Amino acid sequence: MEQGTRISTETTHEPRAHARPDSALRRRDGGFSLIEVLVSIVLLGTAGVAILGAVGASAQGATTHRQQADSQAVIAAGSEVLMGIKPVACTSAAATYLSVIQARIASLQLAGWSGANISIQDVKEWKNGVPQNTCTNAVAPVNPQLVTLKVTSSDNLVTKIVQFTTHGFLGASA
Repeated sequence: MEQGTRISTETTHEPRAHARPDSALRRRDGGFSLIEVLVSIVLLGTAGVAILGAVGASAQGATTHRQQADSQAVIAAGSEVLMGIKPVACTSAAATYLSVIQARIASLQLAGWSGANISIQDVKEWKNGVPQNTCTNAVAPVNPQLVTLKVTSSDNLVTKIVQFTTHGFLGASA
């Protein structure tokens, strides 16, 4: 080596723009922290509960819709029967109409619908276009009768009350 020339044994490393400090590399190599894991578990749990709640609400809505459709089928069947029947004596009208309607409902084979779901609330004689307060004829009347039919789902969530005459439909209430 010549005198006056110095050779440096030091090497300078200039940091690269994308290099990370050693502490960041060590932390990353170690995995996730406990807080990160707990936060992700809470977020996933919340999402799961929300999804289960939506599925449950959808199932309940489908059940209620099915019961309403079944009650409409029961009312339609009852109206068919009553519109085609001749009035019977008032003393036996409710029992007679109920048994005829229940027989018709049984033929529909609707799940969960039985005789307990259907009742005749009232039978009134229809004279001069006006329902009378009572129906007391011991013989079959010449005039139509006003029949109030009540239909209730098996879980009591859906109830419909409908009035028919023995020769036609008057109206319904929910």
